[in-house]
Amino acid sequence: MHADLIPLILATLAFSGGHFLLSSAAVRGPIVSAIGEGIFRGLYSILMIAALLWMISAYNNAPYQRLWDVGIVGPPVILILVYFATIFFVCSVTTKNPTMVGMDALHHDVAPGKGIYSIVRHPMMAAIALWSAAHFFVRGDVAAIIFFGGLWTLATFGMVHIDNRRRANADNAWRAFEAGTSRTPFRAILEGRRSLVMSDVGWWRIIVGTVLYCLFLYLHENVFGMDLFPTWTN
Repeated sequence: MHADLIPLILATLAFSGGHFLLSSAAVRGPIVSAIGEGIFRGLYSILMIAALLWMISAYNNAPYQRLWDVGIVGPPVILILVYFATIFFVCSVTTKNPTMVGMDALHHDVAPGKGIYSIVRHPMMAAIALWSAAHFFVRGDVAAIIFFGGLWTLATFGMVHIDNRRRANADNAWRAFEAGTSRTPFRAILEGRRSLVMSDVGWWRIIVGTVLYCLFLYLHENVFGMDLFPTWTN
């Protein structure tokens, strides 16, 4: 293993592992009891932001060691996954989201399987998982595997972690919400448990997400100087 990858590995473990460690009942409970919920959340946020900045810096300074080339398959995969990631992200920040930190009680106000929740139970985490999976697949180098793989692991298993934590103290409203939704996008619809009603999701959210997606594609190459499709243009 290249020694220059060690900082990235440590930073990824600190960021991804830190989320699971500090949010576990065994660690979080005693700390909250000692310093209070508000202070804990503040320190938690500071530590995770610092870990993320370290992770980004380590990734930018990591050596490039390519393992695979996705060829012509890459562009359509990343275009599709990132589009859905953008839509899920917009929906997650514009809809009452009971799976977000500190929003536990909102599941009383959210109809099970309605709107974006007919598609996916954790829209924010699903957005991160899709975005990181797309980059993991298309980039194909060791540093990207560590960086985006860490983000994918955090998002994917974070959904499981949230569900398990909520289930431990579940009330009827959460049970109904969980039963009427799915972690895997579109699974509840494909299983016939829910119907997709776009008016419930909100057409304006789809429009905003699409505009944001197009803006992202433009900025990615024209501002950040990163060629989205090097295989097609070289």
